[in-house]
Amino acid sequence: MTQRAFWNLYHKGCDEHYLVHKLWTCKDYLPCDHFGITTADGKNFDAFMGIELKPGSLQGIHGAFHEADVFGELLPEDVEKFNAAFPALVKQYFPAQWIRQDR
Repeated sequence: MTQRAFWNLYHKGCDEHYLVHKLWTCKDYLPCDHFGITTADGKNFDAFMGIELKPGSLQGIHGAFHEADVFGELLPEDVEKFNAAFPALVKQYFPAQWIRQDR
């Protein structure tokens, strides 16, 4: 989600996507289950995350996930047709980026 939101927005590629990966390994990272936000079927809402800038600043913060039925009546065929209008993101590698693991 982060990658698509920021892809080529400020410059080539997406540093924000890399930042999310770095946050996941930080000792101060707070995953979605810390906040008690779940979808209607009781699953954690993985896109919600946080990191405390001041120790204890997010303590006791809880929320609720409210899903709108705006897209509930869309036909799967219409969704596929819409998604086809957006090409896959092209991976670009630059000399200053981290070491590629697929080589």
